[in-house]
Amino acid sequence: MTLQLTSERKESLIEQCKLLLYQKKVTIRDLAQVIGKMVASEPGVKYAPLYFKDLEHFKDKSLKGNQGNFDAIIELDIRSKELLHWWIDNIMFSYKSMSISQPSVIFYSDASKTGWGGFNKTYQLTDNGFWTHDEILEHINFLELKAALLTLQSLGHMLHDTHIRVCKKNRNSSNKEQKVFISTVKPYKPVTKSTIARWVKTVMESSGINIEYFGPHSCRSASTSAALGQGLKLDTIMKSAGWKSAKTFQKFYNKTIITDNESNLAQKILPSSS
Repeated sequence: MTLQLTSERKESLIEQCKLLLYQKKVTIRDLAQVIGKMVASEPGVKYAPLYFKDLEHFKDKSLKGNQGNFDAIIELDIRSKELLHWWIDNIMFSYKSMSISQPSVIFYSDASKTGWGGFNKTYQLTDNGFWTHDEILEHINFLELKAALLTLQSLGHMLHDTHIRVCKKNRNSSNKEQKVFISTVKPYKPVTKSTIARWVKTVMESSGINIEYFGPHSCRSASTSAALGQGLKLDTIMKSAGWKSAKTFQKFYNKTIITDNESNLAQKILPSSS
């Protein structure tokens, strides 16, 4: 069973798309009203967001560039015109299934900051690759999505008119295999943050550090401050620590290194290699 828009709604949407394409003056408000109708049509148009999301982005960008003035006149870009033509050409034949069948082919993809990997479970095919220098600088969420795309392009290029499922690794899940520290006591579950903090505190105390004054989080200040003192570039320190602003490091973590070896936390944690 399928759902689709009524003939009246289809014709109305087509007419409004044509007005945006051919009228001399288009305001942001005109575009926003048509996008609203596209969003409302989603229950009856398969993959509708693919054909209005870029229009939303263009609208938001135009609105920002005109200080929030919905009545500002804009010129549609090429992508926006392409999407409007898609609605004009396809809305009359669009529908959406009420139930979705099981996928015929299943893919798995994953990414790290060095490369990507893909697996076609149905046909037992694998592929992988490394990121370019520019790609390494991208956010991990971007790399995860690109890994899924590359997996489809590499291992699914032979498929046509096929229902597929892509399983992207969720780095926010709590699966055991994604945990770095596992308890040494049965049932060997991932340890909590408090347990790790207790371990660090124990090591600090055994190293002669005054744990009444310094806590486990002091390691973050000590290690980064010592690294800066040894000549490591600030941008490298920020990237390793996950800081976006140098002000965060300067304000909260950049501490004076005490030269007295008896009380020098940084030296205890990061002893000189010389």
